[in-house]
Amino acid sequence: KVTLAMPYEGHVAAASVASFAQLVFATIETNLLDGVFFGHHWLHDKVRNSIVESVLERGTSTHVMWVDPDLIVPVTALAALLEHDKQIVGGRYPRRLSETTPVDGFGLGCALVQADVYSQLSRHYGDNVWHRRSYGRSEDVAFFERCSGIGVETYLDPDVECTRSARSDAITTSIVS
Repeated sequence: KVTLAMPYEGHVAAASVASFAQLVFATIETNLLDGVFFGHHWLHDKVRNSIVESVLERGTSTHVMWVDPDLIVPVTALAALLEHDKQIVGGRYPRRLSETTPVDGFGLGCALVQADVYSQLSRHYGDNVWHRRSYGRSEDVAFFERCSGIGVETYLDPDVECTRSARSDAITTSIVS
């Protein structure tokens, strides 16, 4: 079962909402949907950590699928990423690859993470801070450094191609909230 999650700071692109809704419906049709989170906070690491805590507390999701609020994700993204049976695998944007490739990390805008990875990180590091933003570094960098520290491999699938929506396409959080 999969939790679909979209953390956002202040705007959500209308095209991204439409893309996310299509992903939700496709996941319902395959009976894989366990939950949907729209998390708002001005710091992505805070909202990502809050979503992970909720997922782990419920204990019913095997994966978390992250989707950024300015990204258009193919409706087939989840199915394609699940096929790899990897602990962490993501769609590409804008990097060019020819095959599913191990990488050091990537932006979590289109990423599938096995829920157990978060449990492993908690046990190893003794905390529930899975995503941590610091000066000059995004929460994605810290997450992948910690994953690397416990031997979790990370992959990108070149066939799951995501695009960014235009900022002019943004709708305010007051409409989404």
